Amino acid sequence: MKKLLLPALCAILLLCGCTRTPDTRPEPRAPTDPPQTVESVPAPSEEPPVPEECRLYYDLSDAPLEAERSSTLPAVQGLHNGAPSALYFWRDGQYDYFDMSVERTVQTLSEGRAEKRDGWRRFVWNGTRYSCLYLAAEDSYIPNITSKDGGILWLELTGDCWADGGGLTDNSLFEGFETLVLTGTGTLRVECAGLGNASGELPLPALVVDGPTLITPTISIAANADPSQPGFVLRGGEVQVETLWLNDCPLLQSGGSLEITTCIDPTTAVFRGGECTLESLVREDEAPATLILSGGSFTETDWLPFGTIAYVGAGTLNARGIRYWDTVHVLGGEIIDPLDWENEG
Repeated sequence: MKKLLLPALCAILLLCGCTRTPDTRPEPRAPTDPPQTVESVPAPSEEPPVPEECRLYYDLSDAPLEAERSSTLPAVQGLHNGAPSALYFWRDGQYDYFDMSVERTVQTLSEGRAEKRDGWRRFVWNGTRYSCLYLAAEDSYIPNITSKDGGILWLELTGDCWADGGGLTDNSLFEGFETLVLTGTGTLRVECAGLGNASGELPLPALVVDGPTLITPTISIAANADPSQPGFVLRGGEVQVETLWLNDCPLLQSGGSLEITTCIDPTTAVFRGGECTLESLVREDEAPATLILSGGSFTETDWLPFGTIAYVGAGTLNARGIRYWDTVHVLGGEIIDPLDWENEG
């Protein structure tokens, strides 16, 4: 029996020696290359989604108008930087220079409902900062301020505000300023002749409206240092005007609602957004005006002067008898000619 056990035991020991426990340790990883810094390549700027004929002022339509004090945008230097220094006020039909500071004068004439705030390099146009006279008003009478040295007047409106020209109904508001900026959520009711500006040295629009409602009998626009800039810019809000004198200055509407009874002497009107309704367009020299639509809608409720030039890249142009004019170019937008329905009827 012992002779049989010994060979069996040797066989078991041999089998155990030939069997290896598998190595479960993870295999060492192959060395990797050190991380590399990948520079981001800026995406190429996309062209506007409208034909080339309809790109005028396309980039101006939504560019920021306001800058913080910490902004790094370039600013206009020198004395003529947008901030007026020689100011006069109309009150009770009198044209006065007040010995009080502008702050106290504005508060006195508005009975404390309007105040002067920081306007240092606040207004931005074409990527450049300008200083301004900045007033904030709420449910307030707006004093009729006149500038003797141009500059920019910015009104931030809340609630129901009104202006009467300083006691004279045939006065225009804010004469002498090169640029008037209206922002906020309120309303400005003009109870005198209307709004006007003075042609000046700054390459800026004469009137910029972005947010409030403006109701006025007239608006008279004078070109500033760069006549290629739009004279009147509507970005948001509502403007109701009986007579709009553009005086050969371009118009840009990128939002809001514009209601005009008579528009006199426009050269080019660009509609980027919003809705414009016009009863009558007049060119005193009978030269054709140009309408450019890159969005929004323009409606003429009467008749456009024959020969009016139009480029409709986007949006809607609505006017009688224009469908077969060779001066009307439909490049992607839509035209509505009410005569189509009238002829069908």
